Amino acid sequence: MIRGMTGFGQAAGEASGGRFVLEIKSLNHKFLDVVLHLPPGFNIFESRITKLVQKKVRRGRITVALNFSSPPKQSIVLNKSLAQDYYKNLKVLSRQLGLSDSIKLSDIVSLSGVIEIQSAKISADMWPKVNAAFDAAFHALIKMREQEGLSIYQDVNSKLQLLQGFLSQIPSRAKFIATQKGKSLSQDDLPLFLRNSDINEEVSRLKYHINNFQKKLKMPVVSGKELDFISQELQREINTVGAKLPDTQITSYVIKIKDLIEKIREQLQNVE
Repeated sequence: MIRGMTGFGQAAGEASGGRFVLEIKSLNHKFLDVVLHLPPGFNIFESRITKLVQKKVRRGRITVALNFSSPPKQSIVLNKSLAQDYYKNLKVLSRQLGLSDSIKLSDIVSLSGVIEIQSAKISADMWPKVNAAFDAAFHALIKMREQEGLSIYQDVNSKLQLLQGFLSQIPSRAKFIATQKGKSLSQDDLPLFLRNSDINEEVSRLKYHINNFQKKLKMPVVSGKELDFISQELQREINTVGAKLPDTQITSYVIKIKDLIEKIREQLQNVE
């Protein structure tokens, strides 16, 4: 099945007592490029997420973003020993400076490091929840890529049929030209003309490449790069046909075929 490279998927889950949303976006790219946006602590899952993406797709820029919709559980940690050290040093400093003001609790707790707010630690045990959200989001993304692929398939297939129609007109026109030249050229010049203008091999290869292209389109796994290579072969062969027979009518068919191939190649830039 042909798949596009544009898609989006989203799923929610819970970790560390907080609720998170995992989003996956994919855009066109020549190769596979994985971009991760994870909150602090979740970097322990980077390699696992990257490997999952690599197993599921071959091309595209894949952006995975995980954000908390409700914050994870937090706890207040009091550093008593540090508070005592602050108090002792402040008492000494107060005596040395001859200050009479008493040291208040609010003064101590406002000092750096006395009170810290800590979020629940992220551990490897949370991976099943992250993995489940990833699978759900990626399933939705793949569905979108398949829908885009169906649209591309229909468009490319219709262009191939048009291409075949134009190509089918060329051999009969080439035969007509050869007949006309046979009437106007001498017996010495005619063989050279027929040899230089023979397009049977090119037409045969064009038909083969079109048939091969159509088969590849229907395969379970379709490679955009492979289809683009076949398109380049189509371009090369039709250019040769145009060069061998610079006839107005054939040139018209060649231009139309080249235009269709170019449009097909543009679509293939969106194929995985």
